[in-house]
Amino acid sequence: NANPLSAAAGVAMLKEAATGEPQKYVERIGRKLTIALNEAILGLGIEGSCVYGDGPLWHVILGRGAKAHPDGTLDMSSTDPASLRESNKPAVKAALQAGMMQRGVDLMSGKSGIMSTAHTDIELEQTVDAFRETLRDMLTNRVL
Repeated sequence: NANPLSAAAGVAMLKEAATGEPQKYVERIGRKLTIALNEAILGLGIEGSCVYGDGPLWHVILGRGAKAHPDGTLDMSSTDPASLRESNKPAVKAALQAGMMQRGVDLMSGKSGIMSTAHTDIELEQTVDAFRETLRDMLTNRVL
């Protein structure tokens, strides 16, 4: 009942993970994405909004007064726990999720994303473009 090929692949993957390089990569690309998404928000003049995260995992909060530090971490003094828990208002969440999905980006719970070793600068750029265009649509439609 053994599957030597699957076992060998599992061992090889564990060896790679043990180097720590995959974890460093997803943290680096996640930070890069978070910073770029915040630049899109700033470029469109949207206030009280940010993308924040701890590396590979990131969250979008729009119109709730939240701000991120330059490295993409949340400025905890800019918002309160209730706003974070509630996150985006229903109309904002729906428009964000739909706009991103139409552009090929599936957000978790309509507000979050996670980077993996499969993501490259190409996917990062596509995500930033999708985000910027979605925000433009949301501004045009007065959702933001």
